[in-house]
This record gives sequence, structure tokens and C-alpha cells, in this order.
Amino acid sequence: MNYVVEDADLPCTLEELLQTKWHFSKRLIRQLKASIGSVLINGKQAKVITELTKGDFIQIQFPTEERSTHLSPEYIPLSIIYEDDDLLILNKEAGLAMSPSANHSSGTLANGIIYYYDVCNLPYTVHFVTRLDRDTSGIVVVAKHRYMHALLHKELTNGQLRRSYEAIVQGEMPDTSGTIDEPIARKDDSIVQRVVDASGQKAITHYHVIEQYGLYSHVSAELVTGRTHQIRVHFSHIGYPLVGDSLYGGNTEEVQQQALHCTSVSMIHPQTKEKLLFKAPLRKDMDAFLHKHKK
Repeated sequence: MNYVVEDADLPCTLEELLQTKWHFSKRLIRQLKASIGSVLINGKQAKVITELTKGDFIQIQFPTEERSTHLSPEYIPLSIIYEDDDLLILNKEAGLAMSPSANHSSGTLANGIIYYYDVCNLPYTVHFVTRLDRDTSGIVVVAKHRYMHALLHKELTNGQLRRSYEAIVQGEMPDTSGTIDEPIARKDDSIVQRVVDASGQKAITHYHVIEQYGLYSHVSAELVTGRTHQIRVHFSHIGYPLVGDSLYGGNTEEVQQQALHCTSVSMIHPQTKEKLLFKAPLRKDMDAFLHKHKK
């Protein structure tokens, strides 16, 4: 990254410029401080506390990214919706875990991304901006490098990066739209399950009923917050569990994975400032279920 200091930037130190103009996270700035030769001003190694003057030529070389020893490349087909030098937008299938864990040491989306990066000679590791449960399908946003991850995480936090989902819930919902504003906490006797509890973190889900199917409702949901299992917990709490979601009371006779799909993501590209909208069609088992019950 190269930049020439302008009058409008001054007065400031290099660190202040990195934070205000480029929105570097404190963590990334600490990494730059620790990496010799990563920050140059007019071709010379510099400290981030350096006071800048007009015309200073700044060069930033990001430290080499280290991959986890638990993350190995593995061929897994990726459904790529969009890609540029900074972003990778994927349509994840249901049943695919995001990252290696005690239960899924390989065969994850992260393993597939690392393999893809190696094929493309990209020296990156995996930076997930958004995540989905293993059995939830749909759009996942991946930053290719740590700087883009910091920028997109900020967009996610301030609501500029918005995610919309479609779900099939059990029961005919009485209201065509609404908001579920209930805090979510980890269930006391479980490391996986979540519950609505006053001690939990604030969680807000807006929803709209797309169509009623007698015993079921096809709904869209938009996350204001992003708590673990948020949509699943919220709909189960108000008495309308997701079809296929055995963890939260859903019937699994026709659909074996929770009927939840991230259908769209909207955002502003942090580099180009272009407004982007990505969409992924409803997955096949959900579409087939709706078609069957509509008849």
C-alpha cells in the first residue's frame, strides 16, 4: 500500500493516519510495529509515532500471514459468487463446517479455501467475515487479507454489511412481519445450545412472512446482531421452530438440516466504495419442501 501525504491529512502522526484514513485496527498496527521493514516513509524504515509532513511517501508492507498448523489444503469444490483482489464471496452448502474443530478436523470450508489459494498462488490464510452454522447454507463473506478483514468487520459492526436469510418455520405465524428482540445466552448444561435468557447478549431479528403454507410459514429474516444460532433460537423461542432443526424442536421427517439459507448480503466495498449486492438462490431441499406443501 502506497500513499502520498496531503495538506488535508495534517497535522497527524503515521499511526493517526492509519486509524482515521485507512481504518487500521489496533491489532494490525501492533503487527506492523513488530515487523521490521513493514513501514517506510520516503524509503526509510519509520515508526508509527512519526509526525508526517506534506509530500511524505508512505509504503506499507503487510506482515506475512501465518496459517494455523491445524489448517491444511484440501480439495473441496467452492461455489464462488464473486471474487476480486480483496474479497471472496461463496455460496456454502448445508452440512459443510466452516473451520476445523475437534468434531471436524478436515473437510471444512476453510480447508477448501486454503487449497484454492494455493492453486492461485495467493499467500493468504482464511479470514471469515461472516459465518454460518454447519447445516445452514448460503452466502459467506471472506476477506483475502487481514486489512480487508478489519475494514469489513467494522462494516458488519456498524450495520453497513447486511445479511438476509430465508427460513421455513413450523406453524402459521399470526403477524406478517415483526421484530424479535430477546437476549441470547449459552445454555447452562450445553457447550452448543443457546437459549433466550436475560443474562445473555442483546440479539435482534427482523422478520417478514413471505407465504403461509398451512402448517408452515416461509419467512425472510434480517440480522441486526449476529449471535450464535440467533435465528434458530429466536423462532423457537416464540413457538415457531425451524423445519429440520432437531436441536431447537424442529421436525426432521422431510428436511434433515435446519431450513435456513443466507439468500443475500449487501455491503460497501471498503476499497472501491461501490455498493455490492450478492444473492444465492434457495437451496434445493427447501425449494422442494415449499413446492410440495404449496400443492
